[in-house]
Amino acid sequence: MKNTKPQVVVGSSLKEIPDFYQIKLWHKGQKERARFGIMDQYSPGAKKAWKKRQLVIKDAISPSCYLVNADEVEIQPIDICGFENEYDKFIDSQQEKEQKVSDKIKGIKAGKLFQVGVADGYAYYFVVSVSKSKATIEWRGYSADRYVDNTFGFGGTFPLKCIEPHVSFGDWRRKAFGEKQKAEVEVG
Repeated sequence: MKNTKPQVVVGSSLKEIPDFYQIKLWHKGQKERARFGIMDQYSPGAKKAWKKRQLVIKDAISPSCYLVNADEVEIQPIDICGFENEYDKFIDSQQEKEQKVSDKIKGIKAGKLFQVGVADGYAYYFVVSVSKSKATIEWRGYSADRYVDNTFGFGGTFPLKCIEPHVSFGDWRRKAFGEKQKAEVEVG
């Protein structure tokens, strides 16, 4: 099943925000600077923005949000039966880049990627900076369900003793099972 051309937002009623999910957007209309995100259609801010034909888009990877004109986005077809769209490929490539850097880092240091079990999946976090007793982390949207941990939320500064168990377990698991085994454990 191949989608020949993703839809662009046009001609929607000004009364209701369109029911879209995965979105491709361009920074100030520059096609070479494409980003991906999830459209917010329920918050009061999103409803207010729609009156001006603007959309609130939550970044696919980081906890950032964008306010963009409706004509500057492209709807991404939802992944059906294992066919990845551009959004999925972007997420996978970004996670792979960060994971390669993270795998070279021992312990809690800037650049380390770790995960926390949430529901039936994981919330992913990236270590931004570290001091003697604390680390600043930022949430990453690498889970298809975009899980967020109750303690870490979308990130912040936390004592090292709160982060260390998650980093240590992740390092141990990757060493013990390897990447292929890790993917099988998450799925099965």
